[in-house]
Amino acid sequence: MAGGVNRDSAQALTEAIVAAEKGSLDSALQLAGAMSIKDVAYALVEGFEDTGSPVHNFEEIRDRFIWRWVSSLDPVEVLAALVAIDGVYSNDLVVLPHAEDRFTTRLLEASADAVRVISKHLSYVKDLAGGPDTSFNEAFAARVTELADGPLAQMSDDLTSQAQQLAKLQQNADEIESDE
Repeated sequence: MAGGVNRDSAQALTEAIVAAEKGSLDSALQLAGAMSIKDVAYALVEGFEDTGSPVHNFEEIRDRFIWRWVSSLDPVEVLAALVAIDGVYSNDLVVLPHAEDRFTTRLLEASADAVRVISKHLSYVKDLAGGPDTSFNEAFAARVTELADGPLAQMSDDLTSQAQQLAKLQQNADEIESDE
């Protein structure tokens, strides 16, 4: 393992994704399920540089893998995974229609979901206030709850709204393009 990345696992994942041209992604997804986000991201970012793959729909296979992989993660992990592969769509998969738009939409959705999870967990602070193992009181807990229920909840709603707006912009661009 070099630099905290299990390169053998990353290489095996890269090979399984490439092999998906002839079959399903199930093998690659199973490998990814046993790997850290960091190792999967390494495979997606670095592992494809040296493949020299003759696969004609290589970008589509990689794209399909990414979306199936992140959909198997919990909301906070989805955000971590998307942050870890930041650049894949703008650098490697930019040839796909709306690659950057689709990535940004998913990033906005994942951010909204992650903020929702964080807000939910922070709202539990009020139940801990004044307990035997806490050093904070009800006033502190009330402020944390206020942040969770106010600005964080609003942020989640705003991110969701922006994701929906971007989806509409993509649709409008597609309609304009098809009219030309």
